Amino acid sequence: YSHKGASKSLPPLPAEAANSGYKVNHSRICVGHGKETYNKAKHLLRSWSHFQLPWAHVDPDTPVKEGAPVCVNAKSLYFTGPWISNPLQILYVEDHPGGKCGVK
Repeated sequence: YSHKGASKSLPPLPAEAANSGYKVNHSRICVGHGKETYNKAKHLLRSWSHFQLPWAHVDPDTPVKEGAPVCVNAKSLYFTGPWISNPLQILYVEDHPGGKCGVK
């Protein structure tokens, strides 16, 4: 896989990866301000809360660290089909508050 880690410098996607047909869904949203909000959001992401859904699941004890394996399980076919498992690997972890909506 020649594009391993290509999304780290996003946006935009490096030309070689874009020309290979890869697409990027890159969006950000401000969830609040201050260190307390940042730490709460960080905790929710690190416990995979965004995957604790009726149709998608990640074991909340899965460590968020570079190189760690993670398996996303999801219902297919509009939530009526079989569960599918998507084994993945975490390539990088960024942990730096800041930006327009970061910790001040």
